[in-house]
Amino acid sequence: MKTMLKIFLISSISLNSFAQVTYIEKNKPAPYTGYLFTPEKTIEVKNDLIDLETQKKLNQNYRKKIDLQVKKIKLREEQIDYYRARNHQLHTDIDSIKRVNNYERAGWFVLGVLATSLAIKGAQELR
Repeated sequence: MKTMLKIFLISSISLNSFAQVTYIEKNKPAPYTGYLFTPEKTIEVKNDLIDLETQKKLNQNYRKKIDLQVKKIKLREEQIDYYRARNHQLHTDIDSIKRVNNYERAGWFVLGVLATSLAIKGAQELR
């Protein structure tokens, strides 16, 4: 019930309307149509409006914070994707280097065998 009253008051009374408040004594006619509150109730309504405005600003700040966190998460996901792709490329490069090194090693081995056999053949001819 209090929440409905607050919503009704917020929708029907703006902060500017408090500047137009005229104190009316009991049993005197009001100069215009509207709502009459006791001074205590007026203070309560003003405080409720201030509280609601504060909550609205807090909610806006939290929304901004959430939006920033979502952007930060998306950026981290993009970084993870980049590093995964880079890691995959590095593994591919390492594998290709290993293959070249294995072929190179085989070539050096064959060259060494040929050089050794030629050296042995040359040594036999010199004898």
